[in-house]
Amino acid sequence: MQVAHPAAGLASAVARLAGQHAAALSADHEPRPVGQLPTRLHLDDLLDAEPRSSTDPAAGVVDLPLGRADRGLQVARLVLEPGAHALVAGPPRSGRTACLRTIGAAAQHVGCQVVAVVRRPSEWPTGAHHVLAPDDAGLAAAVDAAGPLLVLVDDADLTIDDHPVLGPLVRDRTAERHVVVAGRSDRLRTLYAHWTREVRADRAGILLHPDTDLDGDLTGTRLPRHLPVGPAPGRGWLSGGALEGVVQVALPPAAAGDGP
Repeated sequence: MQVAHPAAGLASAVARLAGQHAAALSADHEPRPVGQLPTRLHLDDLLDAEPRSSTDPAAGVVDLPLGRADRGLQVARLVLEPGAHALVAGPPRSGRTACLRTIGAAAQHVGCQVVAVVRRPSEWPTGAHHVLAPDDAGLAAAVDAAGPLLVLVDDADLTIDDHPVLGPLVRDRTAERHVVVAGRSDRLRTLYAHWTREVRADRAGILLHPDTDLDGDLTGTRLPRHLPVGPAPGRGWLSGGALEGVVQVALPPAAAGDGP
């Protein structure tokens, strides 16, 4: 090919383009500074700055503000379609429980009932959880409540493969019922006949401190070999939400007895 040249000459073309963008080059239109993804932010501050979601949980769609995305420092949201579930996975001390609590608080903010299935009640607000026990009749009654419901399961990788309540709950795909489970990434990857496989099928959730070679399979995500920002507690990769990519998850509201 023969490359074309400006008809009036190169200098004239440069001057014309510079004139078109003179306003952008003036002192009154300086480029905006590049922001930095925070290492700590609180859900209360995020909710105060965000308008209440227009989604109706009764219709089965739950849109949850979750934290800040690396892309433009915009609000990152976990979006659950009718009957859909999500996963929170990460190594020990990566912030899985805090992330679950943040998701639960955001769900209550938009009008969902929340049931937390936990092994360590001291890490949860009083009265907001069901202690996982051999007799799960109480849990069956709790998840049978009317209206939009979000069930949070901490340490899901330590439950039995075919849990009599949680297994049917995730497989039934009722529009107003959503389950978000948390567990260790290395354990979840090896649970081939576990009820959490149905949760993974939705390809949604947060991978905290992910192993970029292995953890993408948990949500059907191809992770970049090198993440664009460094690791921090509560930081991970959001899949199946608004602004997928690196997210700093907001800290949950303080529970009774929590320190500052």
